[in-house]
Amino acid sequence: MTAHGARALAVDVLTEEESRELLTGRTGSAEPEAESEAVADLLARCGGFPLAPCNGFH
Repeated sequence: MTAHGARALAVDVLTEEESRELLTGRTGSAEPEAESEAVADLLARCGGFPLAPCNGFH
């Protein structure tokens, strides 16, 4: 890691509310009512890890 100037960063798991805010912010839209169950399932599978809901959204 240090060869590229990277540093370790300690992060804590997110609450469900924080995870929803992060995912909503990354996708750029509010959570559609019809997909609330799918969003809840996705966030549960991410286990509160902060980078998991962001993977693939650039």
